[in-house]
Amino acid sequence: MFKDFIKPLIIDIKVEEYLQNNDLNSLSSFLEKEQGKEENVKAYKNYLKKSKKDMNKFNESLCANSYCSICNIYPSFKEDFNESRFLILGVSNENASNFFWNFITKYPICNLCKLVILCAPAGVVKFDKFYMEKEEWWKRNFYTFVNLDTNLEDLFKKNESLKKKISSDNPYKEFIVDILEQAREESIWTLQNILFVEFNGQYQSKKSNLKYMHISKFIAKYFKTYSRETIGRIKNRKLKVELIDKILQNEDLNRVIFIRLKEYIKNNANGADIYYSTLSKALLNCIKMKGDENKVKDKVYRAFFTGKEMREYLKKNKSENKISSLAYRLLNTAKVGNKKDFMDTVLRLYINSEMEMPRIFLEAFYEDNIDFETLAQSFIAGLITETKEVEVHE
Repeated sequence: MFKDFIKPLIIDIKVEEYLQNNDLNSLSSFLEKEQGKEENVKAYKNYLKKSKKDMNKFNESLCANSYCSICNIYPSFKEDFNESRFLILGVSNENASNFFWNFITKYPICNLCKLVILCAPAGVVKFDKFYMEKEEWWKRNFYTFVNLDTNLEDLFKKNESLKKKISSDNPYKEFIVDILEQAREESIWTLQNILFVEFNGQYQSKKSNLKYMHISKFIAKYFKTYSRETIGRIKNRKLKVELIDKILQNEDLNRVIFIRLKEYIKNNANGADIYYSTLSKALLNCIKMKGDENKVKDKVYRAFFTGKEMREYLKKNKSENKISSLAYRLLNTAKVGNKKDFMDTVLRLYINSEMEMPRIFLEAFYEDNIDFETLAQSFIAGLITETKEVEVHE
């Protein structure tokens, strides 16, 4: 490592110092002592010989070299950035000319940037995304770095803080909460300047993934205001981590919620987690659209409570065995956005039970502040939830 990465950089730094001091004699003496076969030593000696110890000519020869495409500080000496340097971002340059502007496959890199990239794993935190249980092992293991608009010392402390929390149910959420506690007055601004970078790779197959997650203003507000009373109450660790992951990547939560809801129905599990997931999604969308957050919370709760009431009615009338099939039927119509069939099922249910049709279902057709899928998910979650097993705050 010293010979291939550190020593060439030390030589570059020394040469730069001599050039800044216009001390060509000292530069000449320094290079004469260097007997190594490094590319930069060979090049410096060649430039010195051609210049005949003329500083201007030496600089002209040096400037004719390609400088680093990343930092533009040091010459590259024919070194290119490619997949052998960093699989996550690099490619096989000669075989991927369509990746380059004007099909010029050269991407010069200096000794400084080579060393920095080599040390990249030392500055990241390993994160096992255990909810991706069906994926290959290397696809579940991500390496994470958090970047903020701050100085290097503080950046190191922030990443150390994330490292200490990585074994918790939700390290990102806890990290964000810590940031909020440290900067209450400018918390939204602080959160907006957080950038999470994740990557993984397998060198044998030359496959890799790179993700970056920037916290938008509406996501920052959600975490600051509602995360504890929504996603923080979810007991299922896999669901909690997966939801946070999707929120940070600004992905739609419907797919996750529908998949988990189906599992909960199948396993006769409590639907409170689904309620909190649905409430999280509804509040995120509401904040994004600048809607009435209190109205949205109220509607999601009423849909959930309505589902619980229907469950209690069915249990009292010895029809508890119908709950699962009913929940499946409602789930299938909600997944495809079929309001008509969903409402037909609900309407027949209330007519047969001789109960008054809740107003919340009429609102589902108008989608004022809240979408049909959210109300459907919340109602189904209530339908499969035992009242004594859930704590919901209006």
